Amino acid sequence: MDVPHVVHLGRERCFIGRAVESDVYLDSVLYPRTLSKECCHREERWVIVLEPSPCDFVLKDLRSVNGVYVNGKAVREEQELAPGDVVLFGRKTARPEFGYVFEVEDFREYRRLRIDRRGRGKVAAQSGRGSSSDWTGCLRIPNRVIMVEAVFHVLVLRVLGWRWAATTAALRGPRATRRQNSHDINRSGSDNTGGPGQQSRLISPIMGAVLLSASVGPVAAFNFLGFGLPFFVVASAMWTAAVYYLSVKFITPVVEGKVSSSE
Repeated sequence: MDVPHVVHLGRERCFIGRAVESDVYLDSVLYPRTLSKECCHREERWVIVLEPSPCDFVLKDLRSVNGVYVNGKAVREEQELAPGDVVLFGRKTARPEFGYVFEVEDFREYRRLRIDRRGRGKVAAQSGRGSSSDWTGCLRIPNRVIMVEAVFHVLVLRVLGWRWAATTAALRGPRATRRQNSHDINRSGSDNTGGPGQQSRLISPIMGAVLLSASVGPVAAFNFLGFGLPFFVVASAMWTAAVYYLSVKFITPVVEGKVSSSE
């Protein structure tokens, strides 16, 4: 009696079929010769849903003779699987008992595909929390989410920049009616050597770098350390709040103070 064959579904494809080089070898002529089941982590395969579905399964039929069926319909090229889908490998008329019903639990955590070759073949999924060494990287943040967060931080940066610009303009007053001499220019530093405008232009890249780190930090923690989505959301919010607090507490007063001293 054979021991069940365990295949980890990670970043690479998992080939199932009668081909000798397949990851899971099927020794029945009723099964497809080549079939691939891919656990997708690429951006074009990610979906954002309310259900806990961090990773999609994509079933591909690589020109098999006997085919593969999802919910009774033949898969022509590829099809994304969802909870409740019934997958049948092989000829529909023969109905070999080599199938699987995908449940919601299969889309939640680290999982692995188990091929039970004792007697009639079965496909089952084992879910469990793997250690950091065997974590497959299936729980990846979609690039779409990263882009949304980046846009959010850019908007925060723009709001802060508009606030600085408005404060600077209000403190400097109308440019045409203000009297300045060389002594005032030297005091205010409003020439091109380091005045408030130059300082604002220098501060913007600094704040941009800080906000970029605010995006990269939670993303790195989520993707590479295996932390969950709640941590990602909370960490992003805390980073943004901290950046805003530091800007209001330290950076903005410095700019306003230097501008005020020139009056």
